[in-house]
Amino acid sequence: MGFLDGIERLINEHGSSAILRERIALANDKYAALEAKAKKLESEKADLGKEKERLRLDLQKAQEQVRNLEIQLNASIQAGRGKVLSKEQQEILLLLMKAAADESEVIKALGRGAEAVRFDLIELAEAGLIEHKNLFGMGTYCSLTQDGRRYLKTNGFLT
Repeated sequence: MGFLDGIERLINEHGSSAILRERIALANDKYAALEAKAKKLESEKADLGKEKERLRLDLQKAQEQVRNLEIQLNASIQAGRGKVLSKEQQEILLLLMKAAADESEVIKALGRGAEAVRFDLIELAEAGLIEHKNLFGMGTYCSLTQDGRRYLKTNGFLT
C-alpha cells in the first residue's frame, strides 16, 4: 500500500460516485415519467367515467322511448283489435269521423267499387271500429265507434 494506492482508491471512489449519480438521475427520470403517465391515465379514467355516465343516460333515455313506443303500439293494436288497417279502411274511418252515413253514401264518397268498400266496411265492423247495421227498409247505416275514434287518435289522425 503505497502512496499511489490511496490515490487510486480516491479515483475509484470518485468514479463510482459519478456512476451512482448517473444511475440515480436515470431512476429519477424513470420515476418522473411514470408519475406523468399515471396522471395521464387518471385523467383518461375520469374522462371515460364521464363518457360512461353519459352513455348510461343515453341508454336509459332510449329504453324509455322504446317503452313509450311499445305502449303506443299496444294501444294502437288494442284499439284496432289486432288489425292492421289498409289505407282504404283508414279513409272510411276518417269519412265516418265527420258524420255517420248510409253505406251507399260511403261508396259514393270513396269512388271505389261497391264490393271492395263493403268488404272494408265488414272488416271494420268485425274489428269493432265501426257499426255497420242494416236498418229495416232504410239501407245499411255506418257510424264510427269509440274504438274507431281511439284508433284514429292513437294513430295521429285526431288531435
